[in-house]
Amino acid sequence: MTTVLNYGLIALMFIAWIGLFTVKDAARDTAARASELGHQIAREEERIETLMTDWAILNEPGYLQDLAQIHLGLEATSSNQIVTMSALPPVPLTDTQDPTTGTFLASARNYQQIPSAQAPRVDPYTDWARPALRPQGGR
Repeated sequence: MTTVLNYGLIALMFIAWIGLFTVKDAARDTAARASELGHQIAREEERIETLMTDWAILNEPGYLQDLAQIHLGLEATSSNQIVTMSALPPVPLTDTQDPTTGTFLASARNYQQIPSAQAPRVDPYTDWARPALRPQGGR
């Protein structure tokens, strides 16, 4: 009886040894993969930093201005190119549509001038009750 028990325990110990070896091998592979991923993440972070630096250099206003002047022939905005709202064309009141082409037509009678900026401001909320403010001191 003890011999059978001894053989059983030896077999059980052998199975446990194989299981432990398998787990150890899997842990070693997982640690190697984690190390590899850590190195890959570090390389990607360095690459992102490099790309962000390049992006910052390429988005520098002086560099973009030089590119615009060289390739597009653009120049800086002068003060006579800036206008007020009253200098813009009138706003259409109604749109009329050509039924044959579907395009919108405009005529002088469908337009009105933009109101002057000097018109009094109307506040639609003047009649509303205002909430009382909570005192800022203690409770």
